[in-house]
Amino acid sequence: MTGLVSWADFYWVLGLVVGAGGVVAGFLIWVYRLVSGLRAEMAERQELVAAALKERDTAAQLEKERAKLVEAEIKRELSEYQVHAAEKYATKDGVSQAVTRVEASIQNLANQVEGSVDRLTIRIDKLLDNRTGPAATRRSS
Repeated sequence: MTGLVSWADFYWVLGLVVGAGGVVAGFLIWVYRLVSGLRAEMAERQELVAAALKERDTAAQLEKERAKLVEAEIKRELSEYQVHAAEKYATKDGVSQAVTRVEASIQNLANQVEGSVDRLTIRIDKLLDNRTGPAATRRSS
């Protein structure tokens, strides 16, 4: 080549441009793979969280249903007791006092069941936190 740039200089500059392009392309591919891996890990964790939340909600719903059954049984027993007391011992004041005590017991039982559901929810939340906590530490190192 005749002119300001010789063929050797042209090939040298061309080699630098191609080499730099290869480095940039390699870096971009590395970043793409890193981001794809992080997205997959986030999707997996979201699935775990959704499954744990569903499990917690199912357990809480079952506990509520059990509490409703217990409450219905207690109400039935109360009704039977009221009939029995009316037939055998019935005085208005006595029945009123008994009903008050039974209603207080039912309210106490309802509070205990509600407390059990709350404790169960807290335990499941702690289990979920413990499940996702160590996994994040292992994968990030």
